[in-house]
Amino acid sequence: MRQVVQAKQFWILGNLFQSIRNNLIKGSDVIYFNEDDGAKGVLQKAKLGHKHGMTMVTLATSPDPYLRNTSDALRLLSAIRQEGEADGKIVICDTLKKFAPVLNKADMREVLHVFREFSRGRWHSNITWALQQT
Repeated sequence: MRQVVQAKQFWILGNLFQSIRNNLIKGSDVIYFNEDDGAKGVLQKAKLGHKHGMTMVTLATSPDPYLRNTSDALRLLSAIRQEGEADGKIVICDTLKKFAPVLNKADMREVLHVFREFSRGRWHSNITWALQQT
């Protein structure tokens, strides 16, 4: 099962990197929350992501004291939207069940509200939410 999950992660990253190299998307438009890897995986993905201009975040080890948990990440996404910078952004939560408490309906309501607000009214934009739950 772990191999399937890893293959899916590399498929997603590989397609992102290829799309960036082909100028279909800008690396600076990608925010990747990596909550699934150990230290080695975080470092590997961070190097690859930064090479492609992506914002790579691991909440537990974030150097930013204001970006250490899900609530902080939701505030960041809300601020991006409120500043009018959400258009065209691609946000990946790898994996959702480690990013947010998926079994807690009240907490998930807040997470999904922020996600909906982030993408609201962008019928023709390239906003994508890749929510891996495995």
